[in-house]
Amino acid sequence: MKKLFVVSDIHGHYSPLKEALDRSGFDKADREHLLICCGDYFDKGDENVQVLEFFEGLERKVLLRGNHEDMLLKLLTTSQMHPHQFINGTENTLKNFFGAFEPDPVDHRVDFSGQTHTVEKLCRFIRSTVNYYETERYVFVHGWLPEKGETPEGRAAATAQDWEKARCASWVRHYKDQPPLPDKTLVCGHIPTFC
Repeated sequence: MKKLFVVSDIHGHYSPLKEALDRSGFDKADREHLLICCGDYFDKGDENVQVLEFFEGLERKVLLRGNHEDMLLKLLTTSQMHPHQFINGTENTLKNFFGAFEPDPVDHRVDFSGQTHTVEKLCRFIRSTVNYYETERYVFVHGWLPEKGETPEGRAAATAQDWEKARCASWVRHYKDQPPLPDKTLVCGHIPTFC
């Protein structure tokens, strides 16, 4: 039986991720260990490259997409940086992967010319992420479920736009007095919690 290790919202902080996994006993060589990440790999921290290398080097993993992956993919494919990305720490991600960069001061466009390999590598990583992961007892997501996501059929039928909207949702606002799924535990990232 596999032992699940679940993390979320690393945001470019490789060292704390590695320390937490070491403390929990995670061993990437152990065939029974599966690492699940509920999204938001980049932005804010200064170890974005190490985070990418770590996840690329894992064999047994499930990588869910977070709202920061949505934003970064749009930036990489359109070269258009939006004001909220400055607040969200995307600047750190770009510095880590592309070195010094200067977005156009007027329209905030970013010039990725000469960086095609890195852009493609990041896009490939983001596109490899999934919307949710389900086991016999759990459903893992980033922010919340799409409206029709409370059934297995609804989760499978939800559109990319449904999932993108759900990744930005706060589970705190959706949670009431009852569990959201009648027969499984829903595991979310996105909102800071402290144990």
